[in-house]
Parts: sequence; structure tokens; C-alpha cells
Amino acid sequence: MSQERRRHDGRQWGEDEHPRREAPQSVREFELALGEEVSVSAEFELPLCVLVARSNQGWSPEGARHVVSILRAGDLIARPEPTEFAVSLPNTEPDDAEVVERRLRNALPGAAIGIAVHGTGDTVSDLLSRARTAADRKNT
Repeated sequence: MSQERRRHDGRQWGEDEHPRREAPQSVREFELALGEEVSVSAEFELPLCVLVARSNQGWSPEGARHVVSILRAGDLIARPEPTEFAVSLPNTEPDDAEVVERRLRNALPGAAIGIAVHGTGDTVSDLLSRARTAADRKNT
């Protein structure tokens, strides 16, 4: 990405900071970054998984911190809805995404978590939709 990254408040990121680790990104930032990850995965045939975690009670600030603390520096996170976190796991095989799912389930009791694996021709919307559907199936 050639553009400089900025914080949610408009300030530029410091050299020792990672923009993906401070807090969940805005939905727009997440979808743009996930779109880049989809392109890279398709071009270089790299694995990519997307998780969606849903809770009927919504998320506390502590819940958000737990999610961020579980993820790697290169993972992306957003909160598209008050009851939902979306997580992109670049260069992650499905088995490894299941490990992250188990960690999230332990950190977020009562959360329904779904995984979508990137396939040929998938868009950002496809991945998010499949992850949400998988989470909804676990919630019933």
C-alpha cells in the first residue's frame, strides 16, 4: 500500500507502531485491506481465511482487547456491527484458522465464530458472507 497509514483520529502511525494492532479498524479500512489480501492471495496462490465472531450481547472493550491480543501483527480486525468482529488471517491455512477460532472461543465465551477460506474468484463480500453464515449456523 503506497498511501501512508493514519490512525482513526487522523494522526500518522509512528515507526514502532503497527496500525493493525492498536484496535479494531473501521469497516471501510478493513474491507480495503482485505481486498488487498484477496488480490495477493489470488495472485500468489497464498492461503487466506476470514473469521466472523458474533455475540448477541455485543462486545465490551475488554472483549475487543482480548481479540486483538490473540491475533498476529499482520492480521486485520474490524467491528462491522456492534455484535460482530471480523478478522482476516492472511497467509493462514484452514487448520491454523481453526486454532485461532478455538482461542477466540476461549477468550469470548458465548461467541459464535465462523470461518471462510478464500477460494478462486472470491470477493471480500463472498468471504464475509460465508464466515457470517458459518457463525450463524453455530449460533443455532
